[in-house]
Amino acid sequence: MSKTRLALWGAGGALLAAWLSSAAGTTPGAVPSPPPGGGPTPSPQTAPTPVERIDLDREVARMAAYLERAPRPRPVVRNPFTLAPQRPAAAVSGGRVAVPDGWAPSPVSASPDAPLRLSLAGVATDETPSGPRRTAILSVEGQVLLARVGDEVSGRYHVQRIDEDGVELFDPGRQTSFRLALP
Repeated sequence: MSKTRLALWGAGGALLAAWLSSAAGTTPGAVPSPPPGGGPTPSPQTAPTPVERIDLDREVARMAAYLERAPRPRPVVRNPFTLAPQRPAAAVSGGRVAVPDGWAPSPVSASPDAPLRLSLAGVATDETPSGPRRTAILSVEGQVLLARVGDEVSGRYHVQRIDEDGVELFDPGRQTSFRLALP
């Protein structure tokens, strides 16, 4: 440490000590003593007059009236956490199912032999004491699906292996395997 730096530290410490000692000698709310020589004495703090109190009461009443007529938040018209409207429930009466008006059943799904729109969106890895445990993040017909080794995907494929960059699926109906790689 240079002498200049040491001198600056010493001067800063002395200023800090002087400031703290001057603050320790005063009491909060004390009226300062009159200056020597008989100058004018400062007037002590006075309590608020009743006129000031009346003005405060009037302001409180004015603010309360404003809050009475202030605009209110609009009611919630949608739930931001839902992605599609819920399908109305069908009523069962006398053995018959009554479907509400305006609801149409979903279109007939494709045959089981038709290929699915299936893609690999990602691979997640959890570190375990027995080694890494991977989860495939698949997109099946526009829906997200999480699968691990041994899981069944869409009731049609079985997950055989998951690597860092892909997943291997087995189709038991056709007795074939295929691999999906990360894009």
